[in-house]
Amino acid sequence: MSRKRPRLVPDTLGARRRRGPGWSREEPAGGESGSVLRALRELGELFPRRLFQDALPPIALKSQVYSLVPDRTAADRQLRELREQGEIRVIQLGFDSDAQGIVFTEDFRTKALESCRGRPFEGTVQRFLAMVLPACGDLSFQQDQMIQTFGFRDCEIT
Repeated sequence: MSRKRPRLVPDTLGARRRRGPGWSREEPAGGESGSVLRALRELGELFPRRLFQDALPPIALKSQVYSLVPDRTAADRQLRELREQGEIRVIQLGFDSDAQGIVFTEDFRTKALESCRGRPFEGTVQRFLAMVLPACGDLSFQQDQMIQTFGFRDCEIT
């Protein structure tokens, strides 16, 4: 069944997989982060960008990653490692604490900068991306942490 799974998702959604540089048919030994990384890249290629007018970075749900990686514990470990290395960001989708999306940090940074280009808060977003994003891998940020640690003003946070 695991051999059919990689073909099943693209065939069902009518999408073709694009294989980028560094793609390998071999599974990493011992649950290395390559299998989760590969799953995230594949899910990113399936993300319906045109549906959102290419305004969002490709987002993969954590549950989608679990369906593509056979060992859930290894997937969690690999996701934690990627998050600690700063390669991915885990974001909460909506108000449900179980709905967590995963996005590549560079894609997140690029889309954030594109969306605020030429707007009055562009400098604040650039400062946030430069100072806070690399220093804090948490799911959310506290207001007092933003003010005291990173020097943001209340109106900038709002």
